[in-house]
Amino acid sequence: MPSPETHNPLLINYFEFSLKKIPNIVYFCQAANLPGMEFGEVDQPTIFSHPIKVPVGAVRFEPLLISFKVDENLNNWLEIHNWIKDNCNYQGNDIKNSYENQASDATLLITNSTYKPKIKVNFRRIFPTKLSGIQFNTVTPDSMEATATVAFSYTDYIVERI
Repeated sequence: MPSPETHNPLLINYFEFSLKKIPNIVYFCQAANLPGMEFGEVDQPTIFSHPIKVPVGAVRFEPLLISFKVDENLNNWLEIHNWIKDNCNYQGNDIKNSYENQASDATLLITNSTYKPKIKVNFRRIFPTKLSGIQFNTVTPDSMEATATVAFSYTDYIVERI
């Protein structure tokens, strides 16, 4: 039986996320996911009692989710907030962004246990679809950093080994 290429497990805190359109989120990024995907299926009838499963339809991707610390001037949170507002008809304003400016490219770089890049995931045409609010609380005894989460949709992603 052949031996695996590596015996080291994938470590979930060895990654870097970069997004061309909003660089302020990169430094504060705390969590990112490698989205899953799904494909449809239908039952094809047969003359026997058990149908055959057949793949059908288009691939659907889960959203890209990023959690980040919010800086004290709300710069990174406002970058996402304004991006969403600019992409829609917010308060009856015309959409300000052209089709090319509504989306950006992003990269999730996964490193190995020695912090050397091993996998590069390139997301094409991502745009934010949901931004969490920020919860303030005076009851907390210690100072806590504010965090937020943003969900992105995208055209597709390509996983490549480095």
